[in-house]
Amino acid sequence: MFESKTAMSPLIATVFLLAFAVALGVMIMNWSPSTEELLGPDYTVCENAQIQITKTPCFSTDVLNVGIKNMGNKKISAIMVISSYDGNPLSVTIKDSSMIATEQIERSVPFMYRGGDVDVEFIPLINDGEQLVQCKNQGIKISSLKYCS
Repeated sequence: MFESKTAMSPLIATVFLLAFAVALGVMIMNWSPSTEELLGPDYTVCENAQIQITKTPCFSTDVLNVGIKNMGNKKISAIMVISSYDGNPLSVTIKDSSMIATEQIERSVPFMYRGGDVDVEFIPLINDGEQLVQCKNQGIKISSLKYCS
């Protein structure tokens, strides 16, 4: 009954299977979220923004002393300091804290000690054209800040 019918050529069948696989792959890639959607819009800007504490932060009556080094290969425009007293955050940007790759700075930041345990976070800020972007995932948090002796 089927003897007079001819089947599809194996070459044509292979081409159809490859075309179907490519089309299916394109559809899946368009439906999946992008890296920016998964990791946030600042991920690509902050990807190579890394800092390291070189001088252990400590505070005195009205200043916070710290040493920071740019460990990434991206210019850091500024460093933001967020200090928390019992869950109440206070932020300040360190003046003249711009650093090129591998540059190190030591700064004294105006600081008001209110008593109790103090947590401090240092966050690099990167210039993304028109605005400064906070690279929170690249920040360093110090718990229980010590008094400078």
